[in-house]
Amino acid sequence: MNNTARKGTGFPLQKKWHLTPRETEVAGLVKTGMSNAEITEKLGISGHTVKKHIKNLHRKLDVRTRAKLMARLLS
Repeated sequence: MNNTARKGTGFPLQKKWHLTPRETEVAGLVKTGMSNAEITEKLGISGHTVKKHIKNLHRKLDVRTRAKLMARLLS
């Protein structure tokens, strides 16, 4: 987990959408425009795990596309 997640910077996201700390971390990286492959490399987790976190984000934020996910995260 990076320092941003540890310091609680993502806490509003966690609280608003009931995200796990790792989902919050992935959401922050998606918000910066990183691809799944870039997120995989940065976090040192498998591509499958990144996809699962993003799938959970879509469900929790009630969106169907990455563009809508980014828009919701930025709002």
